[in-house]
Amino acid sequence: MELASVFAEPLVDLGTDNPAFAGIHTPRSFHGATKVGVTSQFLENAEQYHKSYFDTGYWNFLLGNALAATGITDAPRRIIDIGSGSGNSVIPLADRFPEAQIVATDIDTNVLATAAEGVYGIERVDTLAPERLKRFFLRGKGAQAGMARVRPELRQLVTFRQLNLLADGWPLAGQFDAIFCRNVMIYFDKATQRKILARFVPLMKPHALLFAGHSENFLYVSESLRLRGKTVYELDERHG
Repeated sequence: MELASVFAEPLVDLGTDNPAFAGIHTPRSFHGATKVGVTSQFLENAEQYHKSYFDTGYWNFLLGNALAATGITDAPRRIIDIGSGSGNSVIPLADRFPEAQIVATDIDTNVLATAAEGVYGIERVDTLAPERLKRFFLRGKGAQAGMARVRPELRQLVTFRQLNLLADGWPLAGQFDAIFCRNVMIYFDKATQRKILARFVPLMKPHALLFAGHSENFLYVSESLRLRGKTVYELDERHG
């Protein structure tokens, strides 16, 4: 399914305003809100978006801190990133947790294709610390000069799947240690959020963590979840 077919209004690429947002599509009426959501997600301004994605290891920083807070010492075995876009978010995760099975999803088949290919313009990654750039990417040569490819040992750790949260069936099986679904639910009304969260619950292991965006609050939407820390939720045993 193409992303444009889901919305009744035209989509715009935020990269037309600022290259830092290239490849991030949003319905026209959500244009401003999406910018705010992306910016608050990384607590950075728009120009620093991609640098924050790669260089700070934002996802694995969140996951590592949250796991430590729960007292869990074992590395997560299964992680899913919902709405992962062009795949930037899962690269640090694959590097941090090489034994984990990582599933990256998005509704947009075009950005999934980019993520699966793992090739980016060098300008999107050259702000990385040199050590991280070398660890994450191979620099293109000859006809591929000016490009960077995710190292195959990292790329092979990630499975990319198209996922429409509103679809009757999801192409997911088994349970996960961590679910990242940040700044995705803001586009749904409360009733739809409740239905989606109810479908997350059976996908979560007993100790699993669900990561939301800074502007999202699920406490009044789902009785099955409780707040573990800022933007981090866990299953509420009282309503299991």
